[in-house]
Formats: sequence, structure tokens, C-alpha cells
Amino acid sequence: MTTERGRRAEGVGREEEALRERLAGLEQQVVELGNACVVMERVHGALDRGAVLLAIQDVVINVIGSEELAIFEVADGGRLLRPVQSFGVEPRELAVGAGPVGRAASERRAWTILDGAPPEEEPRLTAVAPLSAGPHLTGVVAIWRMLAHKPVFGEADRAVLELLSRHGGAALHLTSPHAGRRAAA
Repeated sequence: MTTERGRRAEGVGREEEALRERLAGLEQQVVELGNACVVMERVHGALDRGAVLLAIQDVVINVIGSEELAIFEVADGGRLLRPVQSFGVEPRELAVGAGPVGRAASERRAWTILDGAPPEEEPRLTAVAPLSAGPHLTGVVAIWRMLAHKPVFGEADRAVLELLSRHGGAALHLTSPHAGRRAAA
């Protein structure tokens, strides 16, 4: 009888552990959905270019957890990235294709610390992502160090960055000074 109870207790213990793991996974999904709602609300609730830039900055600071960021716009016929918003860093104009930020623009591909060690030329870089609206590259967001209370850039942060890449890029495209001319054409 004791052996039977022991087996049952062991089975209940395994089942409890499986339920805890499932609950942790569901809690993570709830966090990710909440983050997605924040991104969508902030970015799509902005009515002008300045508000979109502030929304992207706000999401990086308050959702991803970094106070070192820069948002660049494509300039000079697609050859340059011009800083238009920053927090905690002094960005400079960059050539598209040069360095990790410029490569994110030219390759239209994000890079995060989850993909490997930071590039030698930017050892503090945590993530960089193009901001696009369909086929149109509108800019790049670059993130350096994470906040002390959130030292790790994780998969949930990558998901937020991907949302910013698409939706922030679309919002910037729609609020660009040229948007009215495109719509009239």
C-alpha cells in the first residue's frame, strides 16, 4: 500500500511540475500579448511624426528596457541614416551599409545580442532593427545597453523589436513629410 501511495505521489508531483511549466509558458504569453498591445497602442495612436518617434522611444525605454537608443531616418536618397530621436547616446549620421547600424538598413535585417556577440565596432550594441513599411525602408532603431534592473535582452524583447520594426516603420512612413505627396499622386 505504501508503494502504491508513493507511485501516486510521484505521479502527482510530475503532473504538478508539468502544470507549473505550462502555467509559466502561459504567463509569458500574456506578457508578450500585453507588450504587443502597448506597442500597437503607442505607435498607432500617434498622429504626427514627432509623436511616432516619441512612441518608439517610449516602447524601447519602458517595454524593452534601455535608456540608450537612437532612431535614424533614411536620408540623402537612401545613402545616409540621419539621427532624428535619441536618448542617452549622441548618435551621428551614418552611411547605409557601414557598421552594424548601417548594415541593418542595407540588409533590412535585425540583429540582437541573442544572435551572437556584439560587433567589434559597437561593443555596447544590444540590438538594431530596420524600420520598414512594406518595401520602403524608413529608418533604423538602435539599442545599446539595457537598464540595470533588466540586464538581459530576451526573446520577448526581440518580439517587441520586430513589432516596432514593422509598425513603427509603417507609422513613420505614413507621417513622413512626403506622405501627403505620395497620397496625392
